[in-house]
Amino acid sequence: MSSPSPRAVVTPRALGTPRTAEELAARNENLIQWYQGLEKSYGRELLIMLICAQWFLKGLVLGWLYSSIDWVFRDLGVPGPRLQIYKTVTQLPFALKPIIGLTTDTVPIMGYRRNPYILMVTVVAVCGMVILGGGKVNAVEATFCFFLIQMQVAVIDLLTEARYTEAMRDDPLRFPDLMTFVWVGIFAGLIISTASSGFIIDAYGPYAVAYFMILPGVLVLYPTARNYMNDKCLSSAEIAALREQIFAQKEILWLVVITSVGALILACVVFFGNLTILQNYYVALVVLAVVSASFYLLCRPEIGGVNVFFLLQGACLLSIEGAMFYFFTDTEEQYPEGPHFSALFYASVTGVVGAISGFVGMILYNKYLKWWRYHPLLVVLNSLLVVANLINIIVFTRYNLVLGIPDALFVLGSTMFHWVLYMLLYMPAVVLTSQFCPKGLEATMFALIAGAWNLGWAVGQYGGSALLYILGVQPRGAPNESAQFKNLWLAALIAALVPIISTTAAFFLLPNATQTETLLPDGEVRPYTCLSGLRKAKKPTNAQNGEFPDLPTVGGNGEGARFGVLVENGTVVSVWTTRPGRLYTAGDELTISREYILTPDGKPSNSDLVIVLNEIDILQGGAEQACCGSPWRRMTSVVEDAEEQEEKSYGTMSKA
Repeated sequence: MSSPSPRAVVTPRALGTPRTAEELAARNENLIQWYQGLEKSYGRELLIMLICAQWFLKGLVLGWLYSSIDWVFRDLGVPGPRLQIYKTVTQLPFALKPIIGLTTDTVPIMGYRRNPYILMVTVVAVCGMVILGGGKVNAVEATFCFFLIQMQVAVIDLLTEARYTEAMRDDPLRFPDLMTFVWVGIFAGLIISTASSGFIIDAYGPYAVAYFMILPGVLVLYPTARNYMNDKCLSSAEIAALREQIFAQKEILWLVVITSVGALILACVVFFGNLTILQNYYVALVVLAVVSASFYLLCRPEIGGVNVFFLLQGACLLSIEGAMFYFFTDTEEQYPEGPHFSALFYASVTGVVGAISGFVGMILYNKYLKWWRYHPLLVVLNSLLVVANLINIIVFTRYNLVLGIPDALFVLGSTMFHWVLYMLLYMPAVVLTSQFCPKGLEATMFALIAGAWNLGWAVGQYGGSALLYILGVQPRGAPNESAQFKNLWLAALIAALVPIISTTAAFFLLPNATQTETLLPDGEVRPYTCLSGLRKAKKPTNAQNGEFPDLPTVGGNGEGARFGVLVENGTVVSVWTTRPGRLYTAGDELTISREYILTPDGKPSNSDLVIVLNEIDILQGGAEQACCGSPWRRMTSVVEDAEEQEEKSYGTMSKA
């Protein structure tokens, strides 16, 4: 067979550089053009809904809640480790997103899947705000009130996430910008709420903060009443078809049940159980193991890997904030050697600095990091997070005073660094989550992936509480409790090093794709069944009928990517590869990662190779096999002659 003369365009691309003219133009927009681009892509109604649901609820309401919750439990005399568990329970509604998403998708109220649920959770949350504001509650009752408030935020957050995931498909290039728009408002709300919370707590007490949540909590009803959520009234036939589509995917139903039951177990052992701190953590570990195994076994590999990573990432973030709160806010009588921060400084000043820093992190992400691949991005950011947590040991050992660094200055610097890093980690996680939401199942799919993150985070909170308990770090605001902080530095050291586990796991569990790539084929609605870990898909053999054949392995020792070509009437319609786990269509670019490329002199490549699929040669007559384990550098489509389409078609990597 004669050597082909491919017309494929192969261009080197450095890490983080734009791949298309549209990406390059988006980088050069001013602020007005940037907003106009968002409005053109997604519509003004969606942006207004996001303002009320994200800016007001996740910004103002959650800002006031997070600024006051520690002070409420301090007033009730709750010890640090137990305080941390109560706080975790109040945030479990975010881990219940899977059952919430399934309910809203399959149980419409009068034909509507979103607006009635927004109304119901808003009414319930306002009741919780009123009861909490009265101040006549014990620790468990206060936890339940906070739980109801966060249930409103979680439900509306999920439904709006599903709404902008739908919109994302119309213009995936603008999706990182939409995330930036959302978080600009959230951080503006956080700045306002945290700046005012210290004054409110000093003047009226921590319970009164709940009254300030009421107005922003009900404002979401305005765009809901005007149906800015684009909530269409479904007919009985449409509802039945939707239920059939969802219930046909038994893996989804099992995952929803398992994840939601796990979150409810973590809540119930606190509300109704009488377990010790360690027993609570043991229960959390069992829940983590069961949910992780379920995602791994019931999902196709790329989606299962993402979910397991989010679970592991959250579980590795061992929190010690319950003890840190008392360390920084104990009075001179309670902890003579401590910083003795006031409510105004700790709730307002550090809160505002953190919110502004998070905003800066979002700007840095949008400007520099949204073009990065997931692997290098997560490695760099998680490594910086480890360093940031290790630095905290300096203040816990009071060595900062030896260095002449005031407590306030040190804490403000640490707060800035942490918030920037947390935002830089959060933004790509949201983008990655949205990429795995198939059309028609946005709420349920987004809920499962986001629920995995939140459940893992809850396990990390329980783990941090157990770590404090084991090391004897159990402050509660009692007089002369300096001994309670003796081992706080050791807890900080252990908590700082554990995320190395999840950083390493990212290489095995996450796709090394860019954040603007479409990771699921357009219209794909069965991400949880076709390549399930329990049901291995049988390889079809008829490419002409839209199926993929048995494909040769590219690379040595039986390892590497597999490529296939979908042929219709003698024309290449799409190219498929197992490495990114996706379907490529005409006009797409196939990126061959640099680690699988060798230059003519046998050295590793310095950049990826990008192949424009709509310019790939179609060869006639015969097939060219990949062989010998040799390094392959360029993909060339190889198909059978049009007269012999019954035979197999496949792609190979050919030497440059």
